[in-house]
Amino acid sequence: MPIFYNIDPSEVRKQNGEFGKALAQHRQQFNDQRVTEWKVALTTIADLSGWDLQTMTNGYESKFIKKITEAVLWEVNPTYIYNYLSFQKFEGCCFIANIRSQVSEGHNGLVHLQEKLLCKKLNRKKLEIDNVDEGISLIKERLRSKSVVIVLDDIDDTIQLESLAGQQNWFGSGSTIIITTRDVQLLSDLEAHEKYMVEELSPDESLQLLSWHAFGVPIPLEGYTELSQRIARYTVGLPLALTIIGCHLRGRSVQEWSHNAEKLRRTPNDKVQNVLKISYDALDNDTKNIFLDIAFFMTKTTLL
Repeated sequence: MPIFYNIDPSEVRKQNGEFGKALAQHRQQFNDQRVTEWKVALTTIADLSGWDLQTMTNGYESKFIKKITEAVLWEVNPTYIYNYLSFQKFEGCCFIANIRSQVSEGHNGLVHLQEKLLCKKLNRKKLEIDNVDEGISLIKERLRSKSVVIVLDDIDDTIQLESLAGQQNWFGSGSTIIITTRDVQLLSDLEAHEKYMVEELSPDESLQLLSWHAFGVPIPLEGYTELSQRIARYTVGLPLALTIIGCHLRGRSVQEWSHNAEKLRRTPNDKVQNVLKISYDALDNDTKNIFLDIAFFMTKTTLL
């Protein structure tokens, strides 16, 4: 994200004005090849979608800095929706991840999550709650005047929501509660104001996500493009699979990538399988049998 601070991007692209003078001086100190490489790099930078102080904010530096900060937070933070909203207009924010697994770990799972919610909102290191009902009362009492954004990740039971954010009037005006769940029916039961079905990534988006995790850049390194495209196709646009596989292949040779690509063609990655299996395990027996029948039929059809 190039920032043009009191400099016209065209001067960078064409290397005239002060840039031209500086390059002429460098040519006397460094060889022509190096200066030529710098000129090409400057042209590439100027062609990127950058930030120009004069055209974006008419020279107002504070507004310029604010816009850049918002854009950077949006790009680098792993919980985009959540961080962008909390940065914009809310007094407090809380992201509680993996609620399903945290609740299943012990009989005090919901109480622990209530403590976490209140500690984050009230900026306290520790807070002890004896039972769920006490936690509900404390949440209502302490947070009813605060405008907050709360993200409850992987809810699978209405009791979980009723214990953490049962009613809108528990919180101040303008508060937003975002729920992620594998159970669409649960959202219908809750009468959610808006629903959004997360779609698979497109081929280009899949390749980009894989590249970020494998190489630290949005496009594959030279020599890895065809293998990256092949592996991205095997994931069928699943972000989790792309993230796990990209991290697994980071720093590996082309030969290792080729071996893994062939392995993935035959057998999915174990870590991806274990996470996806959570959804399967949550099904009732009849639905599991239907799923297995469909999977067997599709496998048989593919082999034929």
